[in-house]
Amino acid sequence: MLRRAETRAAIAQHSEKTLPWQEISPQRASHTLLTGKFAYYCQIRPSLLLSHPAAMFHPYIATALPFILSLLVACFVIATVSILYLAFVSLKETNATLKHPYLTQQPFNRYPLGIRGAILLDYFLRLFLPNSTVWLAGHANILLAHVNPKTVPLRIRWPLLGLWGACLLGIVLMIIFWSMMLLGRQ
Repeated sequence: MLRRAETRAAIAQHSEKTLPWQEISPQRASHTLLTGKFAYYCQIRPSLLLSHPAAMFHPYIATALPFILSLLVACFVIATVSILYLAFVSLKETNATLKHPYLTQQPFNRYPLGIRGAILLDYFLRLFLPNSTVWLAGHANILLAHVNPKTVPLRIRWPLLGLWGACLLGIVLMIIFWSMMLLGRQ
């Protein structure tokens, strides 16, 4: 066991190498001498402090990241609830109401998962972008021209909006999140 005089001598010996914010109390020094970590505490460099996660980002970015992550978690929860509601409660009613042309070929459950998702995406695009004529939304409006979006009940609309709205918003948020992570370092 080290004595106090030896502890104070060790602190005095290393005090020229440390800055004021790096100084430690004699009680902590004696504890760290006993555990073998004294050299670690006395040789902290400012470059090590800059590698701390909080000091890595601009303050605005450090504030925005938890907000973006919270929105991503909310998107995941909303998409999960919506797909579960669709799968277990309203999928048959949704397909019967919106009548996708692919369903004349074979039943919904016989299609692969990718085509099932494409059918649900067509429903979403027809209901929420009914006047679009370009790209996927335009193709969905051509396929589902027989559907009047204003007459579709809310119990069919909300799971589609929750599923695809949360997925698309989540993709945008992931792009923002990773661009902030990669470009926002100081």
